[in-house]
Amino acid sequence: MKIIFWQNIISPHQSFLIRELAKKHEVILAVLEEISEERLEQGWKKPDIGNAKVVFLQNQEVADSLQKNNRDAVGVFSGIASYKIIRGVFKGLNKNACTIVIAEAGSNLGWQSFFRKPLYYLKALLYKNKIDAIFAMGNLGVEFYRSVGFPKDKIFRFQYFTGLPQLDELAEITFENENVPVMLFIGQLIDRKDIIKLLNVINNLKDIDYEFKIIGDGPLREEVENIISKYSLANKVTLHGNMDNLQAMDFLLNSDYLILPSKFDGWGAVVNEALSRGVKVITNTNCGASCIVEEMKWGTVYKRNSIMDLEKVLLGELSAFKRPTAEERMKKAIEFSNNYSLNIVNQFEKILYAYPQVSPVERKLFT
Repeated sequence: MKIIFWQNIISPHQSFLIRELAKKHEVILAVLEEISEERLEQGWKKPDIGNAKVVFLQNQEVADSLQKNNRDAVGVFSGIASYKIIRGVFKGLNKNACTIVIAEAGSNLGWQSFFRKPLYYLKALLYKNKIDAIFAMGNLGVEFYRSVGFPKDKIFRFQYFTGLPQLDELAEITFENENVPVMLFIGQLIDRKDIIKLLNVINNLKDIDYEFKIIGDGPLREEVENIISKYSLANKVTLHGNMDNLQAMDFLLNSDYLILPSKFDGWGAVVNEALSRGVKVITNTNCGASCIVEEMKWGTVYKRNSIMDLEKVLLGELSAFKRPTAEERMKKAIEFSNNYSLNIVNQFEKILYAYPQVSPVERKLFT
């Protein structure tokens, strides 16, 4: 099978999927650029895509030629006509091969959200007959694409991926204090990530022992530093700034909880990083990956935009804290790796072979 992934950059959140598929199939990755400057500044490295071949789309002619010469290939698009040049390819889709879209739910934040659903209704009218399947990020994505007019039988629940760690690392973890929970935030210090609200909630946990580490940088850094100083949190809260992914994963490995308090996250790949290491996750219903946290019962999902809910969850988790054993963490890490990484890749591959004749059992795995 020949598969072409059409992306704006070499996505770190699809590289595992691409790498696994490229072990058995001819995979071409057509991108506008290698990796964005923003990602590099956050500590990301060039993703490993294994045996896949990269084609850079310098102009529309290159893209059109690639499409014309590979009309039998399965096309896997990031988003629906989302990027210049690739948009031209999308408009020229034919029905000789399977066309897949991998997409997040449209954001429900800001004034733009009033126009987002009408835009996607229009996309559904224009493209729903050209698209064989939408692989939507989490339950959040499934609900969104159903709500804007795409046929239900074309929508599959999907996810982003991250690389799987060496699980023998879990047996070597040691904590300075077995009774003090360690919480971690990894992400940009921007309004959408809601780090300010999280710090204000954490300030209310005055009578509870904990450590809270923040990895990331951004325009809210000074405000974060001021809150830490204002509330005298420096003995419990530490701000580490940006660091490369390997360093960040070392911090994550030595944590009890990852907290992702975003106002909106189409997926939230750091949740994958946490669960694949047996780390519990605290996030909310406006995060695409929250569905996996709920299914694995490894952490807590609170109601989006609710300070009271977040505070209640943190109080409950920290007051009753008991650190899982290495064996318990290992069990959850293996469960995630098998069920939410390797198995999902296998089912994705089966659907590429079988679509549109997908059995109810296979469809249930995604919906």
